[in-house]
This record gives sequence, structure tokens and C-alpha cells, in this order.
Amino acid sequence: QLIGFYMEKAYEVTMNYKIDRLLELDVYMSEIKTAVEYDGWRWHNGEKHVRNSKRKQEYCNAHGITLYHVKECDGTDSIEDGCVIYNFKNKNYQLLIDHICKLIGCERITVDIDRDYHDILARVKPVALGHSIADVHPDMLPYWDDEANFPLTPSMLGPDSGYMVYWR
Repeated sequence: QLIGFYMEKAYEVTMNYKIDRLLELDVYMSEIKTAVEYDGWRWHNGEKHVRNSKRKQEYCNAHGITLYHVKECDGTDSIEDGCVIYNFKNKNYQLLIDHICKLIGCERITVDIDRDYHDILARVKPVALGHSIADVHPDMLPYWDDEANFPLTPSMLGPDSGYMVYWR
């Protein structure tokens, strides 16, 4: 969501752009025929991911779309072979967006997480029914800080979503 939010400062962005009934590109900028895939370590490992990545690359090649990847790592942030290597633990979002801008050739986009945090989170897709914090930990609902977490609700996030939320 963060990548799409900031790329919208320079381009028209389609999030989760469907390329067939099962596959989508995370961030697609139609005016420059460019897509960015965020390969987080939780969801993008294993044989299924390799197969899906190959299909996405084939689709992009056939349709003249340049596809870049952002790959999570535990090491040093860098750009390698048209891919952004990003240490998500450092939370250096400005560097992440700078690297993407360098790859796609756009002007620098200023990142301000303090200002934009809630607007970014408002774009989060709801979790599957039965898997949200509200479903899995209903005993914790009285401690959820509605004001501090607005616009998020416990039904929007899973317990392992990785989002920072506030409790009373």
C-alpha cells in the first residue's frame, strides 16, 4: 500500500491490477507501462511464488510492461539487476521510494509517514472472514484504541499483519 500511495504522487496507479483471474500486479502505472511487485518474505517464497512470478513476467513481456520487484531482506538496502533489495526492519521508507523512483526514472517523492500513516492504512484490504483480530482475539477488543487506530478497526487486520496498532 505504501508504494502505491507514494507512486500516486507522480502517476495514476492501479493497485492489485488483475492480469488474469488468479494473478495481479501489486502496483501498476499505466501511463508509463510499469509495475512494481512487493515480494515480502512471508508471501513470496516457495515453488508457487516462483511459478506465479514467472507468469507475471511473461504477461508483462507480452504486453510491453516493465516489471520491477522489491524484495525484502535482512541485509543492506540496494538496487540489483532492476530489483530493489529492501531491509524492511530498518523502516527507511524514504530510501525505498527513492530506489523505486531511480529505477522508473521519476522525480524524487517525499515520504512523510507521520503525516500519511492513516491515509496509507485506510487503503488496506480487509482480511478473510474469521481471521481478523476481532475474530481470533475477541477478548482483546475492549483494549483496542479506536481513536488512535482510526480509520482501522480490529476486523480489518489479522493478528500477524505487521501493522503497528494502539491498545489502551
